[in-house]
Amino acid sequence: MAHLHAELVLEQQVAERTVLLSEEIQERQRIETALRQSEEQRRLTMDFTHIGSWNWNIIENTVDWNDNLRKQGHSLLSSN
Repeated sequence: MAHLHAELVLEQQVAERTVLLSEEIQERQRIETALRQSEEQRRLTMDFTHIGSWNWNIIENTVDWNDNLRKQGHSLLSSN
């Protein structure tokens, strides 16, 4: 009897964790989709307005410039 009870408890725990994992996966997929849409909107906005941007990695001391700054021939690009 105790063995049957332990087996039922284990099955219930597995079922609960499976549901939680499924919910976490769905939430992650929603977040990733929203991030992709946001990144695409930012890219389209920057392309349309010809706004330049850059990102400085302080740890590696590197700078990444977007294509709009390159097209504008920004004076800081000569040092990179």
